[in-house]
Amino acid sequence: MRPTVLYCARRTWPAASTTFLIFVAGGCGEASKDDVVPVSGLLTLEGQPVAGIPISFVPRVANDTDKFETPPKSSAVTGEDGRFELKTAERSRRSGAVPGRHRVYFGTRPDPSDPVNGIDVLPADRGDTFFEVPAEGTAAADFAF
Repeated sequence: MRPTVLYCARRTWPAASTTFLIFVAGGCGEASKDDVVPVSGLLTLEGQPVAGIPISFVPRVANDTDKFETPPKSSAVTGEDGRFELKTAERSRRSGAVPGRHRVYFGTRPDPSDPVNGIDVLPADRGDTFFEVPAEGTAAADFAF
């Protein structure tokens, strides 16, 4: 004769755990497609386009001015004409960024002779850079140094 409690627990546990996983997974992962808007722009140095520079937009957490983290970050590399188009840093690499205030980071241009450090072509004293992504997106995320 089986104890009733153990028998019921064995039968309901798989269904309960599956339901829990579906519920939890539904709230995780990528933001909805409506949360991302198109963002593109131009990077110039002394009026000339700058090619091959990685750019990252990191959204600001709404209630903490010192933290920058999820929702998804976005990034791009400037083309020969200095233009870039952001894509999210998710598996799906959606075009754009989430609306709101972002801290902007500029990387170094790859250097075949020094692949670890690269070449920093932008001024060292550029300070902190921020950009407000409007709710409708923008094609004017331009940065001039």
